[in-house]
Amino acid sequence: MRAVVQRVASASVVVDAETVGSIEQGLLVLLGVGR
Repeated sequence: MRAVVQRVASASVVVDAETVGSIEQGLLVLLGVGR
């Protein structure tokens, strides 16, 4: 398992040209889980 935590001014998740989530200032967590 790997994790990256970043402090961001803003972040968003876009799927098929549609924004499905967004935040203003806060923490962004990227998590990778393998087996």
